Amino acid sequence: MVTTSHLISLPVPARGRLRLSDEDRVERLDDGWWWAGSGAGQWASPLEVMRLSQGPDWHPAERLASVAEMLRQRGLAAPPEIDRGDWWMCRPLRRPDAGPWIVEFDGLAGPAELWLHEVALGRERQLLAGTDGRVRHRIALPACAEDAVLWLCLRARTGAAAGQAPWVGAWRGARLIRPALRTGAPALRVGMMDERRGAVVLRLQVREPLRALTMRLSRGGRSHEVALAERGEGFWAGQLEVESPDRWWPHALGEPALHRLTLHAQRPDGHETMLPLGPVGFRTLALSGRTPDGALVLTVNGRSLPLRCAVWSPPDPSGGREQAGPLRDQVARARRCGVDLLHVPASAGVDAADALLDACDAEGMLLGHDLCAADPVGQQLMRWQGRAALALVRTPADAALAQRIAQALPEAVCRASRG
Repeated sequence: MVTTSHLISLPVPARGRLRLSDEDRVERLDDGWWWAGSGAGQWASPLEVMRLSQGPDWHPAERLASVAEMLRQRGLAAPPEIDRGDWWMCRPLRRPDAGPWIVEFDGLAGPAELWLHEVALGRERQLLAGTDGRVRHRIALPACAEDAVLWLCLRARTGAAAGQAPWVGAWRGARLIRPALRTGAPALRVGMMDERRGAVVLRLQVREPLRALTMRLSRGGRSHEVALAERGEGFWAGQLEVESPDRWWPHALGEPALHRLTLHAQRPDGHETMLPLGPVGFRTLALSGRTPDGALVLTVNGRSLPLRCAVWSPPDPSGGREQAGPLRDQVARARRCGVDLLHVPASAGVDAADALLDACDAEGMLLGHDLCAADPVGQQLMRWQGRAALALVRTPADAALAQRIAQALPEAVCRASRG
C-alpha cells in the first residue's frame, strides 16, 4: 500500500454575521467518536497510529467533548497535567454528496490538528494545524473517498503554557454543514447617519450566479428593504437607510431595541433563499471620561452612563454542558445585579463569538472584549461587526492594529493597553 502524507491549504470559510438558514444542510458530528491518549509527540499522524502492531487503548465516547469529560464518561479522573500529553479522537465520515461542505468545531483547544484519512487509498491529509486557545474552527472538507475517517488530535502544550490551562478538547461538539448559498464573510456597518436617520451598509461576495440579492430589516411589523447592486466578481453591496429607527439602549437607560436583518437571494431559476444576518441595533457611543472614583463613562445615544463593570468568565467546559447553563440566564443575572458592562479578558478565548453577544444584545448589556491572540484578528472583527452590545475593544499598544480595529468597528471604542 502506498502511503502519502501532505499538508493541504484550505481556505477557512468564515461566515461573519451570516447564520445558518433553514436551507443549510447540517449533520451533527457529536457521536461515533473513539479516543485514546499518548505521550507528547509519540505519534506524528493517523497513519503512524494505524501502523502500530500494538495500538493504543481506544474508548468509545458518549459524545465529542472535552478530554476531562470523556474521561469521566469512563469513570476516570482527569490527571492534573492533562495538557502535557496528546489526545487522539477518530470518527468514520460518510462521504457527503457533491457541493461545498464545511466541518465546524464550536470551540477547540489543544493545540488542535484535524486530519482526513482515506483508508483504501492509504492517504492522509492534514486539514487544520490550529493555534492554541478556545477557538471556533471552520474547515473546508475536500472531496474524499467513501471510507474516510476524521481524526482530531489535541497536542500537548509546551513551554510556559504547559500545566497552566488544563482544559483541552472540543467544546459544544461539531457539525458538518453544506451552506444553502456559497458566500464570503460580509462586511457590515450599522449606525446613525444623523440624529434621525439610521443606516445599514453591507458588502459581501457570493460565489455563484444570482438574479437578485435583497437586504431586509424588520421590527414590530415594520420592514425596510433595499436591493443590493452587483459590483463585479461576485461582490454585492448596498445601503439601507431607516428614518427614526428605534434605538438600542443599555438596560440602565432604556429598551435594547433590536431589528432582524436578513438577506434574500434569488437564483437564476427563480428559487429564493433567505439567509439570517442576526439582530442589529442602532445607537451612538463615545467614551466620555471617568468619574471621580475612576469608573469609565460612556455617552450612549447622547446620555451619559458611568459603567459598573464585571469580568466575565466562560463556564468550565470540563464540567460538562449541564453545568454551563444558558448564557442568556447568566447575562440576565448580571443585569439584575446592576452590571452595565461585561468585560471578556483575552484569557477567555473567543467564546463571546455568538451566544454571549446574542445574549448581551437582547439584555441591553454592554460588552468589552480583549483581542484573543490565539484567533486571527480578522475573524474576531467579522464576528463583532454590527453588534450593538460591543462597546469596548482592548488591544495591545499597537497603533496600526488599533487603526485597523477602529476602521472595522467604527461603532465601538478601541483602547490600547500596555499591560
